[in-house]
Amino acid sequence: MNQEEDEQHENAYITAQ
Repeated sequence: MNQEEDEQHENAYITAQ
């Protein structure tokens, strides 16, 4: 479980909005 990966996924989701 990587926190960095989680952040990247969140950023990708936010930018996809």
